Amino acid sequence: MAAVDKEWFKDLPNLRVLNLVNNSINNFQPGVFDDLDDLEDLFLSDNAVQSLDVKLFSKQLRLEALELTGMMLRNLPVGIFDNLVDLRLLDLSRNQLSAMDNNIFEHLFSLKELSLSDNGITSLNAALFHGLKNLKVIDLSENELTAIDPELFRDCLNLRTLYLSSNRFSAFDLSRMSIAKTLEELDISQNMLSSLVITEELYDMIADDNQISSITVDESPAYNLETLSLSYNRLSDITPILRFSNLESLNISRNDLQNFDLGRLTNALDELEVLNISHCKIASMNAQGLTTHESMMALDISNNELSTLDFDVLKNFPDLETIVIGANRFDRLDIDRLLDTLKDIELVGLQGTEWDCSALDRAVSIFEDNDVGFWRNGASESCRGRSVRGICCK
Repeated sequence: MAAVDKEWFKDLPNLRVLNLVNNSINNFQPGVFDDLDDLEDLFLSDNAVQSLDVKLFSKQLRLEALELTGMMLRNLPVGIFDNLVDLRLLDLSRNQLSAMDNNIFEHLFSLKELSLSDNGITSLNAALFHGLKNLKVIDLSENELTAIDPELFRDCLNLRTLYLSSNRFSAFDLSRMSIAKTLEELDISQNMLSSLVITEELYDMIADDNQISSITVDESPAYNLETLSLSYNRLSDITPILRFSNLESLNISRNDLQNFDLGRLTNALDELEVLNISHCKIASMNAQGLTTHESMMALDISNNELSTLDFDVLKNFPDLETIVIGANRFDRLDIDRLLDTLKDIELVGLQGTEWDCSALDRAVSIFEDNDVGFWRNGASESCRGRSVRGICCK
């Protein structure tokens, strides 16, 4: 379908949703949607039209969601969104909107979610989001940003979630931003950060795949942070993390944490439910002073240098439901003791180790009798010899 005829919509006054996604449409004629004045959701993505007429949406006064992704748009005519006062969602991702007029969004008073991801954007004028007081989520991921003006979001009083992953930031100090006291979720993964600043109001921070070796915290008496993901970085010291006493989920996998103090970490973070310390070259876990930690539900210690599974450590996590232990230096496992120690266990991850086949067969039988399953990281392993339930054995 290369074109859309206005006549198609003349007898559809009650149409609320129109989906024309991925139809090889190369042009939307002015006025084509004029008879659809009750339209609420309009999806036009993946039609390579390259440009849109300024009056294309002028009659859609009730429109709430508009998706214009992957349309090869290079610019947006000023005024194209001026009548969309009820619009709540605008998705402009996967276009070529590297430059936008400062007034393009000025009449979107109801807008709550805006995506500008994957547009080749190198910079943003500080006035671009002026007036977007109801904006809650903005996605600027997969662009070429190296910095943003601290006042860029000064009018976005309700902004809670910001996606900045896959840009070119080498530094980003949230504490200097106008949203430092209101932002709750930040994803700044896949950049080039060497350090990280965490503000007290954040609840979720995702900063995977950077070059972070240090974390800066201030003297705030308490932090809201509940989720922190720092995999694929250069951390060697967990001390700053101990300040985040409300943490429920912590992923510090693929860092250099050879001398890992598990007791110090879990004693400081008594709300912690999920801990991933896989791929960290850990040869031993200092559990000195470790006390019973009833909130821990999932623990991943796989792909390290552990020579044995320390049951004296595990007994301090009586409510553990998932444990991942494969790809360490031990290839023998006391299944009976594991189940006796972790009475609530539901999933066990063994991938990455070539276990004894007879022992693995026995584990399968015992697990089935106790309603325990195998945790898997994607597809089954590629094994030199035999495998049991997708796990290599010899």
